[in-house]
Amino acid sequence: MNSKQLLSFSRIVELGSQARAADALHISESALSRRIASLEHELGVKLFTRDKVQLVPTPLGERFSREVDRVLASLDQLPRIAREMATGQRQRFRLVTIQRLANALAIPSLAELQDAHDLLDVSIDIEPQRTMERWMRAKPYDVAICPAIPGLDEDAAKLLVSVPAVAALPSRHPLAGRDRLGVEELAGERLALTAADSLMRRQVEQIFAAAGTPLSPIVEVSDTVLACQLAADGHAATVCDPFAPAAFLAGVRLVPIEPAFRLDFVLLGLDRDPAPLAETFGTIVTRMTVAYLDRVGIGPLAG
Repeated sequence: MNSKQLLSFSRIVELGSQARAADALHISESALSRRIASLEHELGVKLFTRDKVQLVPTPLGERFSREVDRVLASLDQLPRIAREMATGQRQRFRLVTIQRLANALAIPSLAELQDAHDLLDVSIDIEPQRTMERWMRAKPYDVAICPAIPGLDEDAAKLLVSVPAVAALPSRHPLAGRDRLGVEELAGERLALTAADSLMRRQVEQIFAAAGTPLSPIVEVSDTVLACQLAADGHAATVCDPFAPAAFLAGVRLVPIEPAFRLDFVLLGLDRDPAPLAETFGTIVTRMTVAYLDRVGIGPLAG
């Protein structure tokens, strides 16, 4: 078994097609097929079922994929680790988060961590929410900040904060002066929302469905931060968490929605015995979270 076989297996799982995986790896389909056949022979197990269109991982192949992701993520770090061992000086801290948490929490917390530690290199990786489960599995980070999602290992996650969903309204919107908004008051408002398969969109649909309020008209956008920008520019309103509009606070007003809809955010990487840098970062981001919510006037929800 070698890294080329594992990478080939991982690309097929990721892309769902032998042809697309071969293109991504810049090899022929026949060469890719031989790698997978050799891997299955060495392991003595069937990793895929085959149909006319795609390769589908078997249940064992799905479990094996999770382990392969971890191995490949570790291999990617080996050159950096070797360089740092050679110098014996610099440390590195890797943070993964999603776009709507970057401006309010991730970037300022990471900057404070680096300011407090000499010879510390930091990196921040903004991942799309749709691949969250995959990067959580691979764990290519020291700490991750993300929404709590169904199926998340509760033992691996530390609750950062619970907040109410808010309406992000243009600052001159007639409803912008309200302290609270019933969902029905947003009926007929032009709402900028993410795609139907996104976590935030599903949560917004739950909010409106529970109130029996139709969700239209909609401006579909690629991410919640873009929806907040449209609100700041006066083109639409949106429903989101209080962190997403951080870059546009001068142009939007955040108003909690009633009844309150709970949104949980967690830290990964602080379970069991966290590294000192991870523990320090956890302390910083917790303080930043409290300060940010105080600044925008949104109180956290009780646990």
